[in-house]
Amino acid sequence: MTRTLAEFSAKFHEALVSARAASGFEPDIPSDAVIELHLRGKHELSEEAATAALFIDSSKFYRNIDVSIHPKLIDGSHFFVAASGHEPATWAETRHPESSGPFNILSPL
Repeated sequence: MTRTLAEFSAKFHEALVSARAASGFEPDIPSDAVIELHLRGKHELSEEAATAALFIDSSKFYRNIDVSIHPKLIDGSHFFVAASGHEPATWAETRHPESSGPFNILSPL
C-alpha cells in the first residue's frame, strides 16, 4: 500500500491535532508551531519541513513516529516528534496501518 506526500502530510497533521487534544488543548495547530524532530539529530522545524523530513517515499515509511506536546514546553505550540530507528517498511508494517500509520500519540511526560 502506498501513500502520497499529501496523504502522509494529512496523517501527520492529524497526529499533531491528536497530541494537542490528548494534552487538553484546542485542536487548531498554531501557525507558529515548532516541531522538535528527533531524526538523525535534533531539529526545530515547521510542520511542513518536518513532514518533508519524515516522508521517505510513497512505499517506505518509518515504522513508528512518536508525537506529543513537548514535555518541557507545554504551551500547545511545541511538539516532540521522534522516528524509530527501525528499518523503513511498507505502510502495512507501520504501527497502526489501518488508521494513523506510523504515528503514535504520547502523553507529555
